[in-house]
Parts: sequence; structure tokens; C-alpha cells
Amino acid sequence: MLSDFELDMPADLQETLACLPGGTPLAGGTNLLVDLRARRESAARLVWLGNIDAFRDIKIEDGQAAIGGGTTVGDILRHPGMERAAPALVDCARVFGGQMVRNQATLAGNVCSGSPAADSVPPLLSLDAELCLASATQVRTIALDDFYTGFKKNRRSPDELVTGISWPVPGPNTANRFYKLARRKGDAITVVGVAVTVTRDGDTCSDARIALGAVAPTVFRAKEAEALIIGETLTEERIDAAARKAMEQADPIDDLRASADYRRDMVQVLTRRLLNQAWQSLGEEGAGRGVRRKPLRSRSTVSAANFQRRQTKPCSIACAGMDFSRSRAAAKRATAAPAPFKSMANPSIPVSPSPGRSKAVRSRRWRGSTIPTIRTR
Repeated sequence: MLSDFELDMPADLQETLACLPGGTPLAGGTNLLVDLRARRESAARLVWLGNIDAFRDIKIEDGQAAIGGGTTVGDILRHPGMERAAPALVDCARVFGGQMVRNQATLAGNVCSGSPAADSVPPLLSLDAELCLASATQVRTIALDDFYTGFKKNRRSPDELVTGISWPVPGPNTANRFYKLARRKGDAITVVGVAVTVTRDGDTCSDARIALGAVAPTVFRAKEAEALIIGETLTEERIDAAARKAMEQADPIDDLRASADYRRDMVQVLTRRLLNQAWQSLGEEGAGRGVRRKPLRSRSTVSAANFQRRQTKPCSIACAGMDFSRSRAAAKRATAAPAPFKSMANPSIPVSPSPGRSKAVRSRRWRGSTIPTIRTR
């Protein structure tokens, strides 16, 4: 259970900043409330951020994208401009937790949690994002690449709030990719997360960023691997060398989800794969087309559209001829007369339910023990 705490609900940003010294910001709460309940964190006073105007604004203009500190993962998925402004971030949002978590969790909260497995940080690092930090006395910006100082430690002061995140929109000759490796497709903690950004100028790579998650105390950029491909033509040998260097820079641990050796191997595999995909998408015939591969579709819409069809349409291969609206066994049970209750001790003796009772409790003998069974009339 949660410990007792005070809850402040300021009306605007200035009042919120005045409440922050001694208070813990609360927006989505998908990390904080779980940690409070598990007693991994403690907070005597929480400051609710839901009343701040324009805290969830998303602006894309003049080659720059900016989101408010209260922007949720679901907001990223629903905004039509994000497909072009942050391809890797949209890829991340699609596999971020479950639907309810996406609708509540904020990107700023995910960034500030400091978890090495934070899904949104590798894409934002690959986009060269900056954070806007505001307090009652000053406003400053800091590169996300310089934000973390250690495991779950960062440069945000207790009286500061992340009010915005911004990054340059990828150009037509830039490809941005992200892949999350986990034990299942969705609602899972990251085993390895890799995001890459590649800019092509003719036959050479003019800029590159490789961000790795869940393989070190913090999410970080593999800058030594980046240096191997900037200014070079990305041949298979060059990409393999960069992938090996990224693996060497990783410092993972063994845990319940994967071993350190497996994580290192996956860093090399995923880095090679994403670099190849990004470079090939920026080929002479496909320059500018590699930013996005497929249109965004809501999972709930797809499920609703296919639900009725799945109830009646048989599988074309394995289940041809079967009626999915009702199985044969269910149809047979529906038409058959109900069998009378029988004694487990002597099956030849029928047992009638007790009259006047909605539930009749029987006892059946099984291997020397008596197990109560509830039957509903």
C-alpha cells in the first residue's frame, strides 16, 4: 500500500514551480506510483502537473520539433506530424507498455526516471534532443546526451521541472530507426534497445548517431562506433566494424530477462541490421524515402474491424470447413438433454438437487479425500 502523502494541485506553471522545492512532480505516475507502492521510492508531498496549460502541446515548424513536458506516449502516436518528425520515437511508442500505460505515461517522466531500459531515451538521443528545465528563478536547456550522470541520476535540480523536449526534424537524406528487443511484443521491459540516425551525402555518411539502451548503467551513445562510419561509405565491412565497436562499448549485466553475453551479441546484431536498413533506404533511388515505412494504424481500430470477420471466417489452410461461430462440441452440448447428477461413490444412483435452494453443495470422494463441489441450478 501507499504511504501517506500530501498532494498539491497548483493551477499554473508558476505556482507549480513554486511548489517544487520539497515536492515530487507527478504527471502520469506509471513509474512513480509503482515505485512508491513497492517502497523503492518515498515522497511526503506530490505536486500534480495536470493543470498546466499547454503542457501537452506538440509543435513542428521551421525544421524543429518540440513537445511539452506533459506529452504522453499516446499523444506521439496520435499526432500526424510525428511520422516525419521522429520516426524512431513513433516506433518506440508503438511498443511502449500497454494501451493504458501509453495513454498516461509522459515522455518527460520516462526520461527523468533514469532507467537504463527507458524506451523513449534511445530514439530521443538518436534525434539529438534537448531538454528545457525550468525553475522559479531560471530556465535552461541541456542536451539529453549530457543529462545523465549515473544509474537513475541526472542533472535536474529538485526545484526544476522538464517543461519541454525539442530536436531537429530529420532532413530528406536522413533515416531514423529504432528496435526494441524484449521477451514479448508488447508490455515488456526492454532487453536491448537500439536507435540509429544516418545522414547520407552522396556516397558518404555525413552524420550518424547510435544510441543503446538496457546495456549499461544509463542509455548512451556509442560515439566510438559513430566515428567509424562518419565520413565513410557504409560498406558491409564498415557497418560490421561499427557494430562490433558498439558491442565493445556496451557494459550490460545478467538479470532475469537476459545474460550479459546475449545482450552484447544483440547489440552487434541490431546495430548492424539498423545501419544496413537506414543506409539502403537512403540509396540513390530511395533518398528521402527511408524515414518511414508504413502508415500508422490504431491497434484498437484494427481489432474492432477484424473482430466480426474472425468470428465467422475460417482459416484457409488448417481450419477449412470449420464454423467458428460455434464449435461442434458446443453445438452438441446445447442440443443434448442435461444429464442427472450422480453420486461419485456409486455412479448408478442418481442424485437430485435439493429443492428450494439456489445452490446445492455436494461432496465427491477422490482418492480418499472429500472435495466440496458447488453446482448452480
